[in-house]
Amino acid sequence: MERLVLFGATGSIGGSALDVIRKFPERFELAGVSGWGNIPRLAEIIGEFRPKVVCLREENPDFTAGYPDVEFLSGGGGLEDLAALDDADTAIMAIAGTAGLYPSLAAIRSGKRLLTANKESIVCAGDIIMREAAAYGNELIPLDSEHNAVFNLLTRFDPGTVAEITLTASGGPFRDKPVDDSVTLEQVLDHPTWEMGQYITVNSATLMNKGFEVIEAHHLFGMGYDQIKVVIHPQSLVHGMVRGSDGTLYMSASPSDMRIPISLAMFFPETPPETNPKLELPGVSLDFREPDLERFPLLKLAYDAGREGGVMPASLNAANETVVNAFLEGKVRFDKIPELVMKALDGVANVPTPDLETIMETDWRVRVRCGELIGL
Repeated sequence: MERLVLFGATGSIGGSALDVIRKFPERFELAGVSGWGNIPRLAEIIGEFRPKVVCLREENPDFTAGYPDVEFLSGGGGLEDLAALDDADTAIMAIAGTAGLYPSLAAIRSGKRLLTANKESIVCAGDIIMREAAAYGNELIPLDSEHNAVFNLLTRFDPGTVAEITLTASGGPFRDKPVDDSVTLEQVLDHPTWEMGQYITVNSATLMNKGFEVIEAHHLFGMGYDQIKVVIHPQSLVHGMVRGSDGTLYMSASPSDMRIPISLAMFFPETPPETNPKLELPGVSLDFREPDLERFPLLKLAYDAGREGGVMPASLNAANETVVNAFLEGKVRFDKIPELVMKALDGVANVPTPDLETIMETDWRVRVRCGELIGL
C-alpha cells in the first residue's frame, strides 16, 4: 500500500489523481490532502477517502469541528507540514503557482517521491529543486502529459544517444484565429482539446504554458534549449517525442486524458493495469506545424528567459501570473497580456545563481511592477 499526500485535490489534476486512487484502493491510500478554498468539494473528498491530515487556506473552526478525527493544518506553513508528513511515501503536487515551491522542497527533504504538475516551482527554482532531489536521492516524476511522455520515452534510451526532445502544443483556441481587442474571456477559456483550470487555460491560449514547459524540460531532463523543440499539434494525441542520435523519432501517443500520465507516474517503474482509454488508430490523422512566434511572442520570451537563467525565469513567471490573473478579473484585455509581461521584465537585473531568498524577492518586485503597469 502506497500512502499519498495530494496537494490541490479540488482542482482538475487533483480530481484526476483521485480517480486513479479510487480505481486502485488496494494499491493507494490518501493519507493527507490540501483543498485550499473549495470547502464543499473538500468535504466530499474527506467523506470518501478519510485522510488523516487536511490543509486549508486558513483556519475554519465551523468546518473543522465536524471532523474530530482529522488533523487540520492551514496556510503556507501547513502545506510544508503536510509535505513532510511522516506517514506518507509520495507527494502529488497539483497546485499551481509559486505556492508549490516550498512544499515541493519539503516533500523532497522528507524523502518522498515527488510527482509534480507544479511547473512554476521548477521554472523559478529548477536548479535548486533538481540539486535537492539529487542530494536526497529522490524520484521526481512529471505529471504534465508532455513531460511524462518524454520521461517515459527517455527511460528506454541511453542518455548519450538522445539528440533532442519535442513537446507538443495544441495551439489553444487562437492557433488559427486572430487576436484583437474583441477577444472575450469565454473565447479564451474554450480550449479545443483539454479541460484545465482557468489560469493554465489562459497560458495555453498564449502558449506561455508551453514556454514554461520548455524551461521545465531543461531542468527535468538536463537538455540544452537548442535540443528542446515545440510543435503545434492540434489533435493533442502525441504528447512528446524523442529523437535518437541516428535521427529516428519516437513518439508517445494517447487520448487527451490526464488520468493516463498520472497513473503512469503513480505506478512507475511498473506499468499500470490496462484500465486507461486507448488510442485507436483507424480514423486518426496527426498534424504538426511550427509555432508562429509572431502570433505567440511569449513562447520566444520563455526560451530567452530560460537561456539567460538566473532570476529571469522566476521574473517571467511572476509577471505572467500577475497579468493573467488581472485578465481573469476583467482588468486587462487578452491581447495586452504579452505587451504587459514584456514591459514588466524591462529593467530586471539578473542574478546568475540566486538562492531562494533572492528568487522570492525578485518575484515580489516584479509583481509590484506589474501592479503599477496595470494600475492595481
